[in-house]
Amino acid sequence: MTILNRNKKFIYLKSHKTAGTSTEVYLITQTALGSDIYRTSKDIEKYGFPKKRRDREFARFKKALPAPRHSASDWILATKLKFGSKMRVREHMTGNDVLDLVGQDFFNQCSVVTNVRNPWDALVSSYKWQQGGRGGGTQPFECSFSEFLSRSLSVGDNGISIAEEYLFDPYISGRGWLIDRVIFFEDLANSIDETLKTFRVEGVGFENASIYEKRTRKKEDYRIWYSDADAYAVEERFSRFLSWFRYDFNSPGTPPMMGL
Repeated sequence: MTILNRNKKFIYLKSHKTAGTSTEVYLITQTALGSDIYRTSKDIEKYGFPKKRRDREFARFKKALPAPRHSASDWILATKLKFGSKMRVREHMTGNDVLDLVGQDFFNQCSVVTNVRNPWDALVSSYKWQQGGRGGGTQPFECSFSEFLSRSLSVGDNGISIAEEYLFDPYISGRGWLIDRVIFFEDLANSIDETLKTFRVEGVGFENASIYEKRTRKKEDYRIWYSDADAYAVEERFSRFLSWFRYDFNSPGTPPMMGL
């Protein structure tokens, strides 16, 4: 999910395993922040709204696609631009993707918002999700959590681990920018409501909106999955993230102290 609001100068980036679906559904169906431009997954249709707002996607040159009343030449240009996937709003866009799409000037005017979560907890969630065959593979994979963790924490040519690249890094920082505001998985309702206040947008309140929140399922203490060595490996690899969002391994369900 990516949400752009030109009037409010608002950009929402959907990170992985952080209650992003609950957040996007609320923003789109209950608030003005989701009333301009958005793109989300096809299965969002089950919530009663389309996966994208027609004719309202951003295109190259920092312009939205023209309305039907515009000239045929405008539509031809817009159609050509839409053929390139990097030239339109897509689901799970990173901050750098959006910057390239809308241009530096507009990007600098906006506040960028995303969700974050305790990385030890998020990795357990990611493991269960992929183990169930929902990670894009044709078959559920079979490996221990420790093996999964070892693979996920391996560092690529870009100096970032697979886990960091998947979970948070592309949504938190980029070329000369750092996230402006975060929504905490561990304090979802309050974080979302406070975000609306920041943008002077009214809402019924997340808890009053009857939005399905995945984290309300029976919770398990993620610590049971970790050996001391594995827990330390996550702390070491996510050291930069943890310097910004000071999560504690031994404090499940607790929002972090802020280091930003």
